[in-house]
Amino acid sequence: MKILVIAAHPDDEVLGCGATIAKHVKEGDQVYICIVSEGASAQYDDPEMIEVRKKAAQNAAKTMGVKDVFFHGLPDTKLDNVPSLEINKILEKHIREIKPEIVYTHAKEDNHIDHSIIFSSTKVAVRPIKCGFIKKVLAYEVLGSTTNEFIPNYFVDVENFFDVKKKAFEFYKSEMGDFPHPRSFKALETLAKYRGINSAFKKAEAFKLIYQRCNK
Repeated sequence: MKILVIAAHPDDEVLGCGATIAKHVKEGDQVYICIVSEGASAQYDDPEMIEVRKKAAQNAAKTMGVKDVFFHGLPDTKLDNVPSLEINKILEKHIREIKPEIVYTHAKEDNHIDHSIIFSSTKVAVRPIKCGFIKKVLAYEVLGSTTNEFIPNYFVDVENFFDVKKKAFEFYKSEMGDFPHPRSFKALETLAKYRGINSAFKKAEAFKLIYQRCNK
């Protein structure tokens, strides 16, 4: 089975569904990641940080066993200045070429403008009339930006894969902080345990089911 993970910035893919990605790979699925923005220019004056973030994403993807990761380098925190058609075409191209059965993307309930734009563009790109091969579209949460309005209805047991998520996130050292910073190992583990409590697992990643298509 082919899986496509869509992320606004390098690190969103790990924060949102890193353990689930590792689980897919273990089960024999092919996972691809599309990162739309360079994810650095709004935070750092040093232009070399763009390449640092890209390298971190490549190393994280390798750690999780991802088949390929695609970078598009659109401006960080400025996707609202990019024509929506341009973003839509980026996503549509990968969906058309990969033909994923499952797509993971950002949640609508997010206070980061880039995240909410990616959600909207994903909904356009996965329209059933063009993508009958897609069986499921799931929105993930990003600790620190997804709001409390996000109410998950789909949970994945990641007890045996959470360590892979932690190892992948280690490459994003520039984004890490000390607890209670949301981008800390303790915060990520706390969320995983909390989502596990929600779903009778020891650790879980939570999603919102946006679309599902059943053949039977």
